[in-house]
Amino acid sequence: MSTLDNLPLDTTCALLADRLTVGWPTSGWADPAIQHHGGLMGFQRLHPREHRAGFDTPTTKIRLLATEPLRLDDGQLGAHIPPMIARGGIGECDIIALRPDALHVALPRNPPDAAGGAARLLAHIYVAHDDGTLLELQVYIDPAGLQTEGLPTARRFALKLATSIASGPRQYLAGPRPADLELPGHAEATEPVVQLELAHRFVTTLDAGTDFHVYRAFELLPYDVARDPRLMVYLGRHPKMQGTPQRELNAPLFGQDLKWRAWAEPNGNGMTRARETIALLPGFETLSCHVRLDYADDAQLAPLDAMVASLAMGPRRA
Repeated sequence: MSTLDNLPLDTTCALLADRLTVGWPTSGWADPAIQHHGGLMGFQRLHPREHRAGFDTPTTKIRLLATEPLRLDDGQLGAHIPPMIARGGIGECDIIALRPDALHVALPRNPPDAAGGAARLLAHIYVAHDDGTLLELQVYIDPAGLQTEGLPTARRFALKLATSIASGPRQYLAGPRPADLELPGHAEATEPVVQLELAHRFVTTLDAGTDFHVYRAFELLPYDVARDPRLMVYLGRHPKMQGTPQRELNAPLFGQDLKWRAWAEPNGNGMTRARETIALLPGFETLSCHVRLDYADDAQLAPLDAMVASLAMGPRRA
């Protein structure tokens, strides 16, 4: 007996820091703090670029993944769907344009396995946001739930979810522009921030923990660019180096000449180069700043270097 056909979407779930909203059952969750189960169908976020939501019925598990944006220069969403599906390798799909300029859904005819067989990809949703970006969402179902519900019912539910999607109140504001990185536990308007000058076409996201903030600045790029340059700024009390250093170099941060660790590693589409360092925040005895840069070549490194050079403690500007 189907549970999805009769499941009401009686609340709204905010995704990607209020940049999208989707209709959602009241029993569902979004990006829960608890992380006692791993994997796609559990509760642990797979990647900081993803926002996850899900719910369980007595017979079925549904998971929704929303990922950070891509650049949509021409506004022609429909023209980009076939090559994006081919690039994703999800097989033959039925493509439904719910809103021709803003919302397309690709329904795999044979939902492929994901997460080592723990899930099946039910739908891939493409959304043209009001801010000119392209956002992607994937809907997954557990294999037992798919067998119980049947593919037609599961597809209808995926389309119901997709139909409820709308642009949220927040937008991605791309650089060049100033950005203020708030310190954890220092939210008052009179307290200092880390000032950052975003480079052209870069945007920021924030992952806020109990005693740390992780900011990521990345460039909005089209879907067919394999690797995007990225700046990570961790502000908190427990920084930790991440890479295996292959060499060291000296470069400034907050006016201090520091040692940076550098390395390169394969990423499936070539090599990713990275460097990182940790420094105490000026004026603080217990708060540190961990900075990491990821890039493919010197051209991608240039805007990252410029943003690192712009980091400074100062008053809020917005």
